[in-house]
Amino acid sequence: MASKTMPSSAFTRDLRLRKEELSRKLKLSDSTLVQMASISLDFAMLYREVAIQSRVFDLLTQEFEKTKIEEAKDTPSLQILDQAVPPEKKSRPKRTYLVAFTGFLSLLSSIFWVFLKEFLANFKLQNPQEFIKLQTVYRGVSGDLTQFRRSLLRFKRTKV
Repeated sequence: MASKTMPSSAFTRDLRLRKEELSRKLKLSDSTLVQMASISLDFAMLYREVAIQSRVFDLLTQEFEKTKIEEAKDTPSLQILDQAVPPEKKSRPKRTYLVAFTGFLSLLSSIFWVFLKEFLANFKLQNPQEFIKLQTVYRGVSGDLTQFRRSLLRFKRTKV
């Protein structure tokens, strides 16, 4: 086209300027496309990383919730309603009743013991042969109880 028209023609000059401008824009758009491809690749990698991190966060949140539920099941449900306050007056056990009961029991035991000793003394005087038999039985039972007590003590020592 340039050969048929004059080089100084305004039309030719406009076309040449447009061609140079389009060439410049093409070069610019080529570099922009390369940059866009690079940016698009970076975006895809970052988006993938965010998706992975989001999935990991969701899984960890689920595990955390499960752990909290298990811990709530294992933890005893004890709630302190009021602070403990020591009582002003002791209610139980009644010490006076315990002392009186123990004293009464001691008195009865002592009386029984005295009567038993008196009975055995009279029995010894009235029936000496029978008393010797009774004494033999008592010694046998006493020896058996002593052996039983010793075997229990040995058993406790070996167990501990």
